[in-house]
Amino acid sequence: MVLGPVTIVPVGGGRRIRIGERTFINNDVRFASHGGVTIGRHVQIAARVNFETATHPLTATPGCARPSVYAPIVVEDHAWIGAGAIVLPGVTIGHGAVVAAGAVVHRNVAPMTVVGGVPARFLRDVPTASAIPTETATDCTTRDERWRA
Repeated sequence: MVLGPVTIVPVGGGRRIRIGERTFINNDVRFASHGGVTIGRHVQIAARVNFETATHPLTATPGCARPSVYAPIVVEDHAWIGAGAIVLPGVTIGHGAVVAAGAVVHRNVAPMTVVGGVPARFLRDVPTASAIPTETATDCTTRDERWRA
């Protein structure tokens, strides 16, 4: 589900974006997709998240613009990215990981961990699945409908 609107650059860059089933994308999410963005299943992406797949080298040639360098971003299944987070080129956000609101993610995020801050750093582990009641897809839908009521 895309709450929209979203921004995709460059024009036509949508073919470099892959989104898994039952993933939720809130409004004002930006995909700078030159390097490619892959988002897994059951991912939650809050408002104003930026996926930036381009960067530039620190060194410059006098009289020339710095060239662009592209690297893909991967968000694995069941991850949650908080509002206003920025995910930089080459980053993989692991299965079940949580990125806190406003974080700037410049390194890979290990599965089942919480990161936050600028730059993002490890905050704690996500509780294991055995500590969380299991639900079927039907239970999730029913729970979501109760919440909306």
